[in-house]
Amino acid sequence: MKQTTSLWKIALLLASMIAAPSAMARKISTRIPSKDTEDSQSVMIKGSQAISTDCQTCGDGYSLTDIGFSGYDKKATSDKESFFVTNRSDRTLTGFSLYIIYHSAADTSLQLHRRWVHVSCEIPPGETQKVDISSWDKQKSFHYHLSPPSRRRQSTPYGVRFDPVTIYLRFK
Repeated sequence: MKQTTSLWKIALLLASMIAAPSAMARKISTRIPSKDTEDSQSVMIKGSQAISTDCQTCGDGYSLTDIGFSGYDKKATSDKESFFVTNRSDRTLTGFSLYIIYHSAADTSLQLHRRWVHVSCEIPPGETQKVDISSWDKQKSFHYHLSPPSRRRQSTPYGVRFDPVTIYLRFK
C-alpha cells in the first residue's frame, strides 16, 4: 500500500514536471519587420543577367573579366573604403558581388580578413565609377599600404585582393 502511494506521488510529480513548463511558460511573440522597399540585391537582378563565370562561352559571351577594379584607398582614420570599378562590357553594369581579401602588406599569404560585399550600381558600358563602402577596420588601426599612414596614431599597412563572384549586366 505504501509502495503504491509512493508510485502515485512519483507519477504525479513527473506529470507535473512535464505539463508545468508548457502551462506556465511565457509566450513571446517575435515580429519580423516587413520591408516595403526592395533590397539592393533584387534591384540589381531586375532586368539584368547574372554572370558568375570566367568562361567566355558560358555566359552569352560575358564573363567576370568584363569588370575591373583599381584605385583602392583606405586611410587609417577613415571609416570608408573606396575603389574604382570599370565596366568593360557593352551592357550597363547594375551590380556585383565579390570577396575582398585583406592581407598583410609584408606577407601576402597572411590573410587578415575576408568579407563578402554586394554593390548596386549603374555603370554604363566603357565607363568607370568610384564606389565607397563601409570599412572592415572598425577600430581604425589599419591603412592601405599605398595610402599615407596617419601622423596621429600607429597603424598597420595591409593589401587587398578583389575576387569577383557575380556581375549583373542589364539587357535591353
